[in-house]
Amino acid sequence: MGGKLIKICMKEDEIEKNNIYYYKDIYNKNENIIENKIKIKLTFSIKEILDSDKRYCNLLVYENDFSSEPHLLGETEILSKDKSNNINFNKYFILEYHFEKIQPLKIKIIKGITEEINITLGNIIGSKDNIFKKQLSDNSIFEIHFEDFENDNFNTLFKISIHGNFLRMKIGYLVKYLGTDSNLENYSIYRSEICDNLSNYEFIIPYIPTKIISPDNKFNDMISIEIIDYINSKKLGEQIETISNFLNKEININLENGIAKIKIKNEKEHSFIEYIKEGLQLNLLIGIDFTSSNKSPKEIDSYHYIGNENLNFYEIAIKKCGDIIENYNKNQLFSVYGFGGKLPGEKNVNQCFALNGNNDKPEINSIKNVLITYRNILPVITLCSDGLLSPIIKEINNKVSEKIKENDYNFYNILLILTNGNIKDEKDTINNIVKSSFLPISIIIVGIGNGDFGYIDSFDENEEILINSNHLKCNRNNIKFIHFNNYLKNENKLNEEILKEIPKQIIEYYQNKKNPSLNK
Repeated sequence: MGGKLIKICMKEDEIEKNNIYYYKDIYNKNENIIENKIKIKLTFSIKEILDSDKRYCNLLVYENDFSSEPHLLGETEILSKDKSNNINFNKYFILEYHFEKIQPLKIKIIKGITEEINITLGNIIGSKDNIFKKQLSDNSIFEIHFEDFENDNFNTLFKISIHGNFLRMKIGYLVKYLGTDSNLENYSIYRSEICDNLSNYEFIIPYIPTKIISPDNKFNDMISIEIIDYINSKKLGEQIETISNFLNKEININLENGIAKIKIKNEKEHSFIEYIKEGLQLNLLIGIDFTSSNKSPKEIDSYHYIGNENLNFYEIAIKKCGDIIENYNKNQLFSVYGFGGKLPGEKNVNQCFALNGNNDKPEINSIKNVLITYRNILPVITLCSDGLLSPIIKEINNKVSEKIKENDYNFYNILLILTNGNIKDEKDTINNIVKSSFLPISIIIVGIGNGDFGYIDSFDENEEILINSNHLKCNRNNIKFIHFNNYLKNENKLNEEILKEIPKQIIEYYQNKKNPSLNK
């Protein structure tokens, strides 16, 4: 979504003068539509069965959350091969899919003998040609096919701009759901970013799931759009209409100091699963902080400590993120950079160097080898006092900008930056983040340890959209900050928090690319 996520308003009287409250990260009060859940339909088959094999077969499908015994989801019918020497099971399974989680499955294939296949939903979704294949002991081929199941991919787009004199104000807008004539409601479903001291401004366009603002898709529901000055806790203007009256036309709201222009559109969009099925690959790029505040890797309290086989904080974050993303990267190549250190023979601090020693080809094959390379290079790097984020972001921006000129480029890039903080290049970092928002890039910054994360932390908390030194604002919200310390007691939640917004950010990027006129 543009700006922040779809939000639900706290009590209206909580928005008091000089005290702006953020909304909760849920869609609305109804349990069944708290989030846009993705459901996947799985079907199974066994191919290339030997002519002489007359055995009957069935499958048992289990779900496993690591914390308990596998849970039986169900079993297929018992079948023998058809005339083509295949078994196509009619029974299918509907599962809820979460990109950010490892969702293990166990499948027992009972055909005279029992064989087990242990996989994850990520393995299936990221499979080559969208089919998971596994050769069985009798040389037949077990296949799993997947597809979207009854997922509602209609979104409502809000294009809103203001024009007038709004100096010494912080302006944003609020969308409220008011229900229907027979079922009145009053709660907020979206709050925009806040613009500051501007005369003209176009807000980031949110893509709100249509079922949130019109559960029955009839568009008879009423909504209100309020333009608010948050400094003075003052409503500057409001428009109340049924959604059908808003759609596909421009409506003006007269304000005290100007005018707000509103244009709302409803359209069907690709889901994350559809992008993956059409061949989109996810590319993980990693930036690692080698500043001296991490302490020497020989010291047991160092965040880079490698004195035993236990993973340090940097390694845990890389593995948690990489284990999921590598399912969606067929070439298994991951670019890894360091910053804030000096390589052997260097006199100056290097703020962007490839861990494999090759800046032209910084890719390392597999997450396992990324971790090995990291451990091998640590002893020869001199940790330094200064660290900058902008050089790595700039490097990735430049490389992606060149790559997207190729007609067949079909990658979305996830830049994972791991840092101990104490970063000083705020202006240059913001400039490069703004540029990245126009490219197929998401930036996730993980704060390691107890360092000063200062302005970095504000990137994800600040409702005011980032604007570069040339007054160009972010095209979308593509950055997230995570503090590793918050997950020390539950590291399994770390990858969920790091990656949960990636599908939304991917959809936003391609929606904005598809609808460039909406951003003019």
